[in-house]
Amino acid sequence: MRNPPLIGGFALPIHFWLIYFLSHGVAAILPDMPYAVWNSLFMALWPALLWLGLFLLLPEEAVRSPVRRAAFAVLLTLNGLTLSMLGFPHVESFIPAPFLVGIACWPGRRSHADQALTIVAFAVMLSVREDAGLHACLALAALAAAAFWAKNEMLARRLIFLAAVGFCYSASVLALQKFVVPEGGEAMARVYLGYPFLAHVDGQMLAHRLI
Repeated sequence: MRNPPLIGGFALPIHFWLIYFLSHGVAAILPDMPYAVWNSLFMALWPALLWLGLFLLLPEEAVRSPVRRAAFAVLLTLNGLTLSMLGFPHVESFIPAPFLVGIACWPGRRSHADQALTIVAFAVMLSVREDAGLHACLALAALAAAAFWAKNEMLARRLIFLAAVGFCYSASVLALQKFVVPEGGEAMARVYLGYPFLAHVDGQMLAHRLI
């Protein structure tokens, strides 16, 4: 998996984008089309799946009205993630979509089909980037704490299980990048933590991110 010629080198030492193997397999069985067209179709899945996950999470009465459904659709179209993709159409924008689909289909439902869909959704989410499991772990931990507070221990345990899966995956992939992938190096320090540790975090940086 090579980077574009302008960047050069291989992609996996920088980010573990396994989803591109999946997208390449899908593209291989579709009719030939320009790369820009295929990339646009691929990116267009993000908002649709994000809306599907939100639709499954909302109470039935919240989306029974066509007017409410239209309002939710407009709000979703104008959310920060979707708008940011206009200027930076990057694959990590896909992480929240299968995450929402996954938690909507499993913790509150019991059927085998729902559980299978959750497994598929989380596998796709984890394949987007090596840190997807860490993002999911943080969000799931917050949801589990809320479930414990609401005295829903079964839901909390399910959420903790999913959080543990996400954390273990990301930790394993980061170790794989460091010790196995050629030229992987210090991906955790280079991309996330900085070198020296958190040296890039200062008042100017935090103010810029808040703005």
